[in-house]
Amino acid sequence: MLGARSGGLVLDGAEFAIDEGRPLAERPRLALLDLDVSPTRTPEEHERHLLDTFGCGDWITAGEEELRFSSRDLGLVSAWLSVPVARQEDETSETPQGWAGRTVVRGRLTARERAAFRIPPTVSRSCEVDADALACFVAGDVAADAERLGVEVAEGLELLFADGRYAGWLLRAPETALGQGAPVGERDAALMAWLAAFYTLTDDEIIAAIELDEDREALDRLRALRDEIDASDDPWGGRQALRSYLSTWIETLDDLIS
Repeated sequence: MLGARSGGLVLDGAEFAIDEGRPLAERPRLALLDLDVSPTRTPEEHERHLLDTFGCGDWITAGEEELRFSSRDLGLVSAWLSVPVARQEDETSETPQGWAGRTVVRGRLTARERAAFRIPPTVSRSCEVDADALACFVAGDVAADAERLGVEVAEGLELLFADGRYAGWLLRAPETALGQGAPVGERDAALMAWLAAFYTLTDDEIIAAIELDEDREALDRLRALRDEIDASDDPWGGRQALRSYLSTWIETLDDLIS
């Protein structure tokens, strides 16, 4: 295969190569707790897509992450990844900064054979303005001398591997994946800061305290964040999308404790 690197990349025992220079044409779409890179837009299209492809994820196992591959050329054609609600620092201490020296290769994964597999679940998330990224990691720490690789399978989205083993994923400039998606090269520093604040204010321990009516101030901080977001200048709808997500969260939590 022209431009393909030989393997060594492993997911749940399945082996993959990199078809360089051929990332997915679709851009990532971020909905706070999930990330989608897919040609489908409706449940019906998604179901047909699952029938026409192979890999991990199906309509039976709810919540399972998806990497789907073409039955014709075995190349990656779509991805659906979840963002954990927990930071789980006891399960991994990985951070985006720890991956700053990684090698990044643009291209899509190509399966060695047509086989089903599962993605190890990510257990920790990190979204920091300084890192300019949203990153999610599987359990366990990567050795300091491990070879770290990011395969950029779509614009700004990297699947991370350490010594060939899947370690998680990283989305650069994540605020640009909200709403309709920013034009390539455009950024919104204020939106990035608000997005990072959202993830800080909604980890599982904080949400659990709100649900138990033990921390009403935490809910007030979510309201304050929502009200701070100025959507009057919002060229790609990212600010309004974040406000809407926050409003839904706040209404749900209000109903639980009222």
